[in-house]
Amino acid sequence: NNRDFSQVHVFKQLLKKEFWEHKQLFWLPVIFFAVFLALFVFQYTYFAPINFFGTSIIVFNAGLVNDLPLELMITGSFSAMLSLMYVMGGLHTDRLDRSILFWKSLPVPDWLTVLSKLVYPILYGPVTVILVCLLLFVVKGVAFLIFTQQLSPEQIASVLFNPKIWQDFTRIFVMLPLYSLFALPSVSWMLMMSAVCKSRVFP
Repeated sequence: NNRDFSQVHVFKQLLKKEFWEHKQLFWLPVIFFAVFLALFVFQYTYFAPINFFGTSIIVFNAGLVNDLPLELMITGSFSAMLSLMYVMGGLHTDRLDRSILFWKSLPVPDWLTVLSKLVYPILYGPVTVILVCLLLFVVKGVAFLIFTQQLSPEQIASVLFNPKIWQDFTRIFVMLPLYSLFALPSVSWMLMMSAVCKSRVFP
């Protein structure tokens, strides 16, 4: 039990190490959320302020449904590109800056080190992409209801509990384990390449 606890503690420390060494990757969801929210504000503040206040809930819901695939595609594409660069340079960077010698001097199993580097591309990246789009949907819906003063329970439910949106999010979350399963061989292979290559895969 003590050995299991120590491995869990070591794994947590390795995850913290990945966060501090690649903070820009972990801030990516916040950046995309801010960008999409700013576009939403500019769209209805500067380009169509009259249309915003005169927009019906049906039209607004249709816009949310149409925006979701685009938001997922843009955020997911950038997340996948950064995940590729992160994985291909993961173990190579550790060898390049000699930090691997420090970790080798500690009782840290190699499999835990590899597992900590798989968390971002397999789990953290996809989950945060979905959560960013989900939070963006909620914020846009609340902003629309407040500024158009459509605050009756029926109107709130029709926007924030739009069945089409929640069906799409549920379908994506259900497909997430399947994505992780199919992505694991490719990500593992790229991580292995970063461990054996003699030069940086990405400059």
